[in-house]
Amino acid sequence: MAISERRRQFGLSLLVSALMASAPSAIAQELPKVLVMGTYASELPSEELEKLDPLREGLEKRLAALGFPIKIDIVIFPTYEEAVVQVARNKVDFARMGPANYVLVKRQNPGLKLLAMETKGGAKQLTGYISVPENSPVRKLQDLRGRRIAFGEQNSTTGRYFPQAALVEAGIFASDLSGYRFLGRHDKALSALAAGSFDAAASNEVSFEKYGVVRKFRVIHTMKSPAHAWVVRSDLSPLVMEKLRQAMLATTSAELSGLKRDGMSAGSDSEYEQVRQAMKTAVRFIE
Repeated sequence: MAISERRRQFGLSLLVSALMASAPSAIAQELPKVLVMGTYASELPSEELEKLDPLREGLEKRLAALGFPIKIDIVIFPTYEEAVVQVARNKVDFARMGPANYVLVKRQNPGLKLLAMETKGGAKQLTGYISVPENSPVRKLQDLRGRRIAFGEQNSTTGRYFPQAALVEAGIFASDLSGYRFLGRHDKALSALAAGSFDAAASNEVSFEKYGVVRKFRVIHTMKSPAHAWVVRSDLSPLVMEKLRQAMLATTSAELSGLKRDGMSAGSDSEYEQVRQAMKTAVRFIE
């Protein structure tokens, strides 16, 4: 073998060795010690934390098994609006967003990536209800004319946009009611209905099962929406995002029991087009 050829191969060997030696340090520099998970309080903040803690533990274990020993902290924003603002500003690494809030946050920061969608029985779907007391004479949406309705938060999918869109499609507008209010959370809307302050309330299925069923509230309208979205900040390392996606898609039903979900699935932005249309229709409620 010519001396020049031996030198070339020796040089290539040194280059490969150098790259292999530098790879772990490059990954170490890219690997954060902590990831911050964000969401908002649709019920009491302490209850939201309790529901998410099993998922946090599961994600930490799976990330460690993938060679990424990262600690996860949870931040519960007090309002939907604050969550949208902070997630859009990349103030958390990944976040759980309701369907309408996903649409809103993507408007502010199109660079956010959809990590996964929650599932129940294999369906990427969320259910909400408009309910009334058991002895109420109200049987359908049209019967709410001249009555009072309690909504949740102004940016809520099942607490505002979908119920208001349903009312508009039924020919009921704000001016047709004797009153309505946004009470900030699903549980508060149902509690106000129980107290007799309102004739009907809009809520998601989780709060209804917890607070509505025991009070024997009767459902007069059911709403179906795309499920909650999990997004990652626009500038998160692609390597970390891919490992987080793998850990998220392997989530167990036990880890999601508090959220009344049983799995995670890949999703696409186009699956939220139904939400965008409902939000446009809901705007007409106050015309």
